[in-house]
Amino acid sequence: MPHNLFKELKNWFDEYVSGFQYPDREDQKQIDLKYHHSYRVLNEIRDLSKSLNLPRRQVTMAKIIGLFHDIGRFEQYDRYQTFSDARSLDHAELGVEIMVDNNLLSGLDEVDKDRIYRAIKYHNKIEIPEASFREDKTGLTYARLIRDADKLDIWNIFARHYSSNDDNNKLTHSLSPDGGITPEVYERMKKGEVIKYRTLKTRDDMKLMQMGWVYDLNFRASLARVKKRGYIDQIYRSMSSSPEADDIYQQIIDYLNHI
Repeated sequence: MPHNLFKELKNWFDEYVSGFQYPDREDQKQIDLKYHHSYRVLNEIRDLSKSLNLPRRQVTMAKIIGLFHDIGRFEQYDRYQTFSDARSLDHAELGVEIMVDNNLLSGLDEVDKDRIYRAIKYHNKIEIPEASFREDKTGLTYARLIRDADKLDIWNIFARHYSSNDDNNKLTHSLSPDGGITPEVYERMKKGEVIKYRTLKTRDDMKLMQMGWVYDLNFRASLARVKKRGYIDQIYRSMSSSPEADDIYQQIIDYLNHI
């Protein structure tokens, strides 16, 4: 790996994002949100990688994945004014296209390029197609790391959002603030099933789904950070009071306390 590759990629990233400027304050707010999210995910994946005692070169690879995992978000918003993949396009796959079109990883061999592309491509999918990583444990580690690092900062963003008076409908995909938890989402959570975005009808549905992400974390260090930072408690306190919310909250707390 070229010595200055990460620095060069970081400079490219900053220059690329600076090209998305909007006169409307709310539009610019969305771009800024994803820019800062990308850097926080970079920090999260770096720290998780170090907690696994990965070699320095692999930590750098993980940092590249962390910084670029949402590179498709900026063009997605520019085209569609939404971060909803269901209403626009798959931002992860768009991100890989942008990286390939700009030949950003020319300093890496084909194996490392493929590992970065696959980690980014699958970071937003319901689950990792682990069969495609059967012969590549290092690639699977990267794919798991970015999913955990991304969730850690998404929890951070939403925990702060829910506790504030910020009514960013684009962040919550314009879901209804009323209606509580719908029966389908509650039953799926009780069974430990994955909740898909298209199933969500209300903001409490989204909050329940986000709480359930703990079941998809891959590393003990990630779970420890969730517990220490209190994300589940913060999201739970922002929900409408209901037996269903209490039930799922206790289920998740019991899970966290027994790992």
